[in-house]
Amino acid sequence: MRGAPASQTLCTSAPSRAKTNIYPGTMVTIPGQPSHLCPRLVWNCDVRVKGGHMLQRFVAASATASIAIAFGALALILMPALPIARTYPLTVVWCFIPLAWGIWALIAPAAWVPKRPPLWGAILGLIAGSLGAFVLNLPSRIFGEAVSIPVRAVAVVVMAAVYYLLWMVVRRISVNKVA
Repeated sequence: MRGAPASQTLCTSAPSRAKTNIYPGTMVTIPGQPSHLCPRLVWNCDVRVKGGHMLQRFVAASATASIAIAFGALALILMPALPIARTYPLTVVWCFIPLAWGIWALIAPAAWVPKRPPLWGAILGLIAGSLGAFVLNLPSRIFGEAVSIPVRAVAVVVMAAVYYLLWMVVRRISVNKVA
């Protein structure tokens, strides 16, 4: 609508990266134009959200971690020789992993984003693997017998490699537009 007052400006004119619905009474800011309330009808608007890339990284990392945990839980259920009661420490730790991954994605150095999240994830894998294998001693608790230090060290390296691969998924999700 050319020449319409700001309160009647259609929201569909906003330049953007993400589409969203703007409801009546919502304040809309279009770069280079004054803020205005949307008209009485609901329009499918394009709105640019400052800091949206940070939220997208957090969500991408948390969602990937949640999916990985679901597959891990399925693997635990399908292991008949492993009593469910022994996996309790692991499942408790798993509750915090999506949050930790999301925060880890937020604190990634700006120079590393978007090119090096897999390496950043591998660092997280080394930290998490070291905590799980050496500090919490999860392998011995889950399997019910002592696990040697070299075997635990190999598990840490494998965990770092798995985290590297999973963070390739995080990079792919967080770099692509979510429409």
